[in-house]
Amino acid sequence: MKNCRIYIYFLFFLLSAHSVFGQTTPRDSSNFSQSDYLQNKLNNLFNKQLNTYILNTEFIYSSRNNNFFWGIKENYTSTINKTSFNNVKDEQYLSFIADYRISQFLQPGFIIKHSIYSDDRKIDINQASYLDAILYAKFYPMNRIQITPYFGYSDNQQASENNKGTIYGIEGNINKLQLNDINIFTNAKFENEDINPRKNQLRFINLNLENEFDEGLKNNISVYYTSLRRDFYFEPDTTTAAFFKINNNIQTRTESNYYLQERIYYYAPQSNIGFDVSGKVTWRDVDKSTRYIYVNNAAPSTFDSKINEFRLDFNSSFDYRNDFMSSNIRLIYTEQEEKHLAKRISGVSNIFYDERNELEKELNNKAKQSTITITNNFLISDKDELSFSLFHRKLVYDTPSENNYDDRDELLTMLRIYYLRKISPFFDFFVNLEGNFNKIVYIFAERSSNNNVKRVLKFASGGYYFGKNFATSNSVEVSANYVVYDFEDLNPTYQSYSFRQFQYRDSTGINIDKNISCVINGYIKLSEQGDFSWTDFASKPQRFLKEIYTEPKIFYQLNNLRFGIGMRYFELSTYTYTSGTNKKLETKYRSIAPLSEITYIIVPKLNIKVNCWYEFIRNEKNNLRNQTYMNVDLHWKF
Repeated sequence: MKNCRIYIYFLFFLLSAHSVFGQTTPRDSSNFSQSDYLQNKLNNLFNKQLNTYILNTEFIYSSRNNNFFWGIKENYTSTINKTSFNNVKDEQYLSFIADYRISQFLQPGFIIKHSIYSDDRKIDINQASYLDAILYAKFYPMNRIQITPYFGYSDNQQASENNKGTIYGIEGNINKLQLNDINIFTNAKFENEDINPRKNQLRFINLNLENEFDEGLKNNISVYYTSLRRDFYFEPDTTTAAFFKINNNIQTRTESNYYLQERIYYYAPQSNIGFDVSGKVTWRDVDKSTRYIYVNNAAPSTFDSKINEFRLDFNSSFDYRNDFMSSNIRLIYTEQEEKHLAKRISGVSNIFYDERNELEKELNNKAKQSTITITNNFLISDKDELSFSLFHRKLVYDTPSENNYDDRDELLTMLRIYYLRKISPFFDFFVNLEGNFNKIVYIFAERSSNNNVKRVLKFASGGYYFGKNFATSNSVEVSANYVVYDFEDLNPTYQSYSFRQFQYRDSTGINIDKNISCVINGYIKLSEQGDFSWTDFASKPQRFLKEIYTEPKIFYQLNNLRFGIGMRYFELSTYTYTSGTNKKLETKYRSIAPLSEITYIIVPKLNIKVNCWYEFIRNEKNNLRNQTYMNVDLHWKF
């Protein structure tokens, strides 16, 4: 009898929430979840970088008194770009929720959501806002099952059009409901937003069935469906606007996604092996429709379009581990097909339709991708560790259209060997070697001049020292990148080249005493780019770059106040080669900036941090200009 009741509740849930998740913005998987309001905090960030000013405020606060809960959440961002004209963009989101737990079966409440988007640029949608006021009731028919119907009012503004109407729906979830040996996890939602003449919809269901055959051995079956519809205003042409007597046209975009997945995996703490095998089939449909179409003024661009996509994924992973090593092998195979179609319009010439349909067909594509990844970590001794990783991918990309010549095959192989030696409890030494091989072959002659091979080799070495009052991290890296085109003799536009680089990095911290410390960060990069011949393995230098960066800072700590001053130096010089190895300065950018940093912990959960620097910039002509940077960050957890 008990199992019969469970099946009845489960059937009722599926029937009541089978069409779920529509497309207003998918604002939340659950609109009425209290978890989004539980982390009480206030963050304020002001940042000035070059000609961009950003102010961001995030505020979350909630309170619970016995069975009554309320919470508020706000996020506001304002961005100002100062160029030839000033651009101001504001984004704000505010929500307030409150509910009361009458009994273990019923919890009514309400939620208010308000959002504003404003951009003073002349773009399609530069002004938009919505206000939703919703009443809801959470029902708990049995343990681990929640059903929430809701109804409310929506005031939505977009492109100077104001639409009002109702918003209603139902959502629910099942959290690990056990039926015999199967655990059920389900989230679902159905929502309509009727704000005439627009209509937004959300349909969503995600069903997971999990069965544990044995300790660590599990099988998971997932079924997913979502359909999102959203109506947008856009500016019509003058003929359409006059004929239909409208200020704005409406485009409807509906996207549907489906997938079916099965996964079998085994991971047990007492076992040396583990594996994970899964298969997934995915469908995706995108449909675009224009509300008002003036057929007497039709052209190929008048037609709407739709996209059908199919995807097949296989994924397998195998792990082996013991006291001395851990190994993982992962195999992935993916097939994907995407079709683009034009939609017919009654009363419009088939000549225009065929022309648009041919353009859409050029976007059709098929892809097959195979990937293998191997990772091994070896504990050679108590002081020596060695890791090895290999990644190999093959991509076959086809375009059925006779007018699309993007068909290509691609191979990518990446190899890495890393060795770590713990010389002492305070000092670690490492050596790292990486190599990449990437080959791209275009099938058709129209694009075969792009055929190339990229080879990258990197070698790095360095160490880490961590002492009581002194810590430092240093590394040296040399790298060489060679790009060779197959047919550079036939097409001088594509010239094989090499890019070589030396790089040294340093990060050091010193505690002078209990209140004073010093931090130094910096790097040097020397880069050379030139024409390259793989046959002779010879390079003719064309361009040289020198980049230097250092930032020493000294800090003073007094109780909860940490104050730092320092200097920021950055230099970037580019050179061209006049003859042989003779370099000539082309451009130079040098920046010297005194800086300060203040961090104040007002109380353990409230702190403020201020960074600022004033930059003096000179170029190769010794022209001077100044620039101010500032960053203010306030965090309050309460």
